[in-house]
Amino acid sequence: MSNVAAQLALKGDLTFQSLEQTGVPSLTWPQGTPDVLELNFEQVTQTDSAGLACLLELTRQAKQHNIKLKFIHVPSTLISLANIYGITPLLDLSPRSQEV
Repeated sequence: MSNVAAQLALKGDLTFQSLEQTGVPSLTWPQGTPDVLELNFEQVTQTDSAGLACLLELTRQAKQHNIKLKFIHVPSTLISLANIYGITPLLDLSPRSQEV
């Protein structure tokens, strides 16, 4: 039986400048972590390619723990960058205006 999805809200900027100051987030994956974790971008104010790299790193971490990430309210900038870099298939991105 799989665990229901949990949601994590991301806030503020996901840019080179902000990630340089704070570092790429690393999530802890305790036993009992849900099989699906939703990352909500509704409160993200700015993003650039560093934010996209951050998503790839979080995806890598989740795969190591057999957890599926769902991204919701993703800024159009991130979706456009993922399309430009050809990595859209690696991420399950939903536009900011869609509800999952």
